[in-house]
Amino acid sequence: MSNKKVTILAVAVGMAVLVTEICSAGVGTTGAQFLKIGPGARAVSMGGAFSAVADDLNSIYWNPAGLAGQKSRQATASYIQYFQGTNIGFLGYSQKVRQHGAFGVGLDYLTIGEIERRSTDVDTSEGTFGASDMALYLSYANDTLMSQYIKGVKLGTNIKIIRQTIDTQTAQSFALDIGALYATPVKNLTAGLGIYNLGGQVKFIDEGDPLPLDVRVGGAYRCLNNKLLFAVDIDDYINDGRLTEAIGAEYTFKKMLSIRAGYKLGMDSNALGGLAGFAAGLGINVWNIQMDYAFVPYGELNDTHRISMSTKF
Repeated sequence: MSNKKVTILAVAVGMAVLVTEICSAGVGTTGAQFLKIGPGARAVSMGGAFSAVADDLNSIYWNPAGLAGQKSRQATASYIQYFQGTNIGFLGYSQKVRQHGAFGVGLDYLTIGEIERRSTDVDTSEGTFGASDMALYLSYANDTLMSQYIKGVKLGTNIKIIRQTIDTQTAQSFALDIGALYATPVKNLTAGLGIYNLGGQVKFIDEGDPLPLDVRVGGAYRCLNNKLLFAVDIDDYINDGRLTEAIGAEYTFKKMLSIRAGYKLGMDSNALGGLAGFAAGLGINVWNIQMDYAFVPYGELNDTHRISMSTKF
């Protein structure tokens, strides 16, 4: 194998290992690991327990069925500054089209710049290059397709176009998400179920890896006149052979200020520090503009800060 191929594959493996260490314990066996990094400071500050909540535009990622419940057009943008020059962002828009359901579009991206280039085992750099990941979401949700069979069920789906670039090499793949959101007969109790990243391999040159296929199930319960929200999610990453659980809570004061906290089980606390898995954040709603912040510590890797802004119009 040529030195160029070795360099490309080494960077690809390094990116996958970095993101996998951030997201959960151990090293995954799949490609496109950035798909495990959920957008939206609100959902993240609840530990990622959001599939049965799914009541804002970030539902595109967490459970596309949640788009069916929207009453107006929505737009959102979020940004995360990760480690080693890694930047992550998400842009989204959705709207309901009469009685035909809700449509949405989202762009999830990750960039890494200024990676030193070395084609041989020497100390001298031969310059720098960049790497990036991107997923384009085309979403649709409907709350009437199942009404004649089971009341209170919303369905949603994403078609994802995935593209990864390392220097001059690119890899592309397609994936499908399918989600359901159920308003159970128990008042204020909802359940979520979804299958994510159904698709083929993502391949650089002649090396391919499967996508991180995920089966996600969750529950959410609202009380105190909807001021207090509890949620739980379980993710089974089939191809990675990994199971994670998340719990989260949110309390809202007068529909203007929200405080949130969550915890994700399955993080490698020995490698990332004792607070690995913990998350907390705040949300402020002013003039129909929602601003959210999430704090997620990763021990020696450093702390991360996430900011989201969304609006309905």
